[in-house]
Amino acid sequence: PSMQDLRPYVMYLNKDDSLRTTAYVFLRGFSKSTLSIFRLEATTPRIVYSVAVAIVWILIPGVVRVTVGADGGGQFFPRDQEWQAIASMLVSF
Repeated sequence: PSMQDLRPYVMYLNKDDSLRTTAYVFLRGFSKSTLSIFRLEATTPRIVYSVAVAIVWILIPGVVRVTVGADGGGQFFPRDQEWQAIASMLVSF
């Protein structure tokens, strides 16, 4: 059957059958999540852009410590907290 033919079929979800959807909506979402034309490819520009954004993201706390002088006394790696700062950068990356 075509996707349009599935519109009248209702699916009841949840333990109490309180969520309703049609088979058409369910299969449309499934097809978009599994068909290769809807997936993003890991091209070199996308990877470079993602890594650049991640690097900026992990540097924000250190830059804020230096510019604002917040926790850490204005140092990028606060004294006696170097390992915590490096570990948090690795976790954020």
